[in-house]
Amino acid sequence: MSRVGFVGFGRMGRALAAGAVSPGVLKASDVVACESHDRPKITIEAVVRSCRIVFLCVKPQSMEIVLNEIVERVPSSRLKKVCFVSIAAGLPLKYFENKLGRYVSVLRVMPNTPSLLKAGMSGVSRGKYASAAQEKSVVRLLKGVGEVVSVPEKWMDAVTAVSGSGPAYIFYVAEAMIDAAITLKMPATIARQLVHQTIYGAGRMLEQRPEAASELRRQVTSPKGTTAAAIEELDASGLKQIFQRAIQKAARRAAELAKT
Repeated sequence: MSRVGFVGFGRMGRALAAGAVSPGVLKASDVVACESHDRPKITIEAVVRSCRIVFLCVKPQSMEIVLNEIVERVPSSRLKKVCFVSIAAGLPLKYFENKLGRYVSVLRVMPNTPSLLKAGMSGVSRGKYASAAQEKSVVRLLKGVGEVVSVPEKWMDAVTAVSGSGPAYIFYVAEAMIDAAITLKMPATIARQLVHQTIYGAGRMLEQRPEAASELRRQVTSPKGTTAAAIEELDASGLKQIFQRAIQKAARRAAELAKT
């Protein structure tokens, strides 16, 4: 694989690069990174001119400045030879295609923070000028930090709401479980250990067992037992519907960000 560039090399950019280098998809010498927009050691122009794939790992509010610099400093003939990969939430493919010009290849990716531990989940959407071969190359890179699914862009808001924001929902549940254990007079250190390992183990079961989540839950829920009492309380509070509304609201917010 040819050189891969990163414009913005914060935690996620570094994780993506390390994930590709670790299994040998890339050599460390093939990674070209621009640390930040302010006084970088390597310029944005140098990254774009020297790489076939360029990850745009800057915040959405900084993206316009970066794209303007690319267009001003790099000729369109060169831009058409690059596949740009955005990981910025809320910015649609059309935004990049309009900024970078016709026939410039763009992919939109929504990773999540477990990518930092090579346990991530990424969704990928391909722009109208990007090829299947370019998408395949990017997916290969992303698999270094976790699982990848290719989706039409119309689903990307849902991907953002479910897996992009999803770790925060699990952390929220962990907070609640730990707080509940502490109210039951359990030391915080023990509460954290119990909750963290329980969530980790449940995740492993979801990944490795063939049963649906609903069936795995039923297997733990003995009639009139302790789990049944807890689930009854959760159902009475409408927790499932609350989660569904929350994820729908996150998806709507992702759509709103695309219009700002």
